[in-house]
Amino acid sequence: MFSKACKTKMAGFLLAVMALAPVQAITQEEMVYDQVSKYIRGSDAAAIAKDICDASYTYDVDPILVAAVFTTESHFDNSAVSGVGAVGIAQLMPSTAASLNVNPYNRRENIFGGVKYLGQMVERYRTWDRPFVYAEAAYNAGPGAVDRARGVPHYTETMN
Repeated sequence: MFSKACKTKMAGFLLAVMALAPVQAITQEEMVYDQVSKYIRGSDAAAIAKDICDASYTYDVDPILVAAVFTTESHFDNSAVSGVGAVGIAQLMPSTAASLNVNPYNRRENIFGGVKYLGQMVERYRTWDRPFVYAEAAYNAGPGAVDRARGVPHYTETMN
């Protein structure tokens, strides 16, 4: 065993090392902002990150998951329109937006609608072996495609 003097010196050394090595906690909000700000600049990045976090807490969906999905879908570009007609940051299909009672062209409504829909997909696949994988696939390809494939459908975009 170590002597009391040795233990005291070791404790002092550890405290000195800890003081030299800054430890910075990062919140989910900061992580979402960091991701959004890779693609969007200035106050728009902050507003989008805030809306993602607000919607995530409203619908009980992990904001980091939401940021990952929205990065893949649109890189947070609210003017994005896909070849099949999906709109905005969340890339909502007009019929999905209508079923969620949101205006897909309104940035905040688009985000809230997308988070709500992602939450519905997480809930739908919560008992499957990889619920988040299937929720993300259903978000992209539709739940019918995931159900028919009994997993991730073999669509290149969805698999990527």
